[in-house]
Amino acid sequence: MANAVEDLDTSDSDSSIDIIEISSDTSEELQPRKVFVLDSSSESSDSEVDNSEQSFHFAESLDSSSDEKSENGLPNTGENQLPQPPSQALPGRNYLAAFENSCGCEWDCLSLRLSQEDFVVAQHLFEKIGKRGAQENRFTKCDVCVALKEEKASTMDPEVKSLIDRLMEEHNTVNIAERQTYFDHRELARGQPDKYLSVIVDGMAQNKLCIPRLAQTRKSTSGLWSLRTHLTGTLVHGRHAIGYFDLMQYPHDSNLTMNIVLRILQELDQIPDTGFFQFDNCFRENKNKFVFSFFGYLVEEGVFNEVFVNFLMRGHTHEDIDQVFSVIANNISGKNVVTVDELLDIVLGILKSGYSRSGSSVHLLDRMFDIRDWIKPVAADLHNHSVPHAFKISKDETGCAKLQYKIWSTDTEWIPTDGSLKLLKAKPLGIPGMVVPSDVKMNVNKILEDIPKLINSSTVRVVTEEQKNWWEDFLSSTLPQYLAEQQQAEWPLQEIIHKKLRRNMETLAGLHFQRISSIFTGEHFI
Repeated sequence: MANAVEDLDTSDSDSSIDIIEISSDTSEELQPRKVFVLDSSSESSDSEVDNSEQSFHFAESLDSSSDEKSENGLPNTGENQLPQPPSQALPGRNYLAAFENSCGCEWDCLSLRLSQEDFVVAQHLFEKIGKRGAQENRFTKCDVCVALKEEKASTMDPEVKSLIDRLMEEHNTVNIAERQTYFDHRELARGQPDKYLSVIVDGMAQNKLCIPRLAQTRKSTSGLWSLRTHLTGTLVHGRHAIGYFDLMQYPHDSNLTMNIVLRILQELDQIPDTGFFQFDNCFRENKNKFVFSFFGYLVEEGVFNEVFVNFLMRGHTHEDIDQVFSVIANNISGKNVVTVDELLDIVLGILKSGYSRSGSSVHLLDRMFDIRDWIKPVAADLHNHSVPHAFKISKDETGCAKLQYKIWSTDTEWIPTDGSLKLLKAKPLGIPGMVVPSDVKMNVNKILEDIPKLINSSTVRVVTEEQKNWWEDFLSSTLPQYLAEQQQAEWPLQEIIHKKLRRNMETLAGLHFQRISSIFTGEHFI
């Protein structure tokens, strides 16, 4: 087992593996050991690796060669990197970190105290799993869980099996703790809706929502093109559920997330001071500098006092919103859902019956503000923000929005403690323009050609004349309207800010009235 490192194959040029030695002065028995740093050309490989308290880190590989990544606010290197936090995932244990870029898996939850032999075995496991090239898919099983189970099944060594069991136990412990944080936020919002807002946002699998959708697939029509729709579901805990559909005419990027947050705030009668927002780890839509900067702007404008943005462990993000999606998929399965209106009615019925009959709603997006380009000139550059799972946005003593983070929500301290990570360089100017719709992902020509063939096919007898008329009107009139460039719409954030100001004034007036009443009733002197 001690010779396991010698067996590792470092000849693969695609891995770009550089070996650095780490010595430990905490035990005479421990010998210098080696840690893998992928992509040795990266700037991150020049950073020092902390080996205090026998802590061994698998460094994160960060590609700084692409300007596009930096422009989009994706993980990158630079001067404004989020500093690496001290180990505090589980008190009393060392922090073994192998970030997801190192082997395609999210190993940064592992914090076991390992002996020399166990460390070599774990290192060997990480390298083997890394060469496997696990594919990322948010609807499949966790890469870490699958990899550990496969490794356990492939070995007969009881010591290796024991180590894998401990790694799996640690992985599950962190996952449960992160999920519990989400549950706590949800219950706070349900119990004290005047103080807390809890929202989860996620997208449903697109292959479930193609229209027309027939209960029985005919051979003669199975190859015909259909209209793809996309559902972004939101649960505003203790209040209502809202579904936002689009026809793939808008990019599914940070603009989609920020516009949906804006619409959620529009729907509220009053906006609490603290907001909890739960997203998945998709950097394109959620985990990027534009979304964080937008929340920073909301804080600076007084819409919120604090915003907490949380991300569950990758591969373990299935939550209550996904249960709603499952009910929707089961409900439309085996049914003839011919028109978009029918699909929206089915989803609305599910949201009202399962969540809130009065407040739940479904919308088909017909406009989108280009918040990304509006806030981009003033958004501070963030790097390494793909690693943490919990973020806090609040004001510093000067009234500027600051960003703090934890690797895991159960960590004890928000970093950095001095509030040095400012989210906005200045106030954004003017108001956002409108995102121009695009038919690139719709394939309009195929839709116009194939859908009439499907609904008028002699083998499809379930389509009514009313449904045929609906499609004729949609293809000739409604669809071109959704693809047309939108005129500048009224920017709703100003009304949201005024709504919050009115609420604050009403609260202050109520407190003032209570004080005066207590003076006249004598309670003031008790």
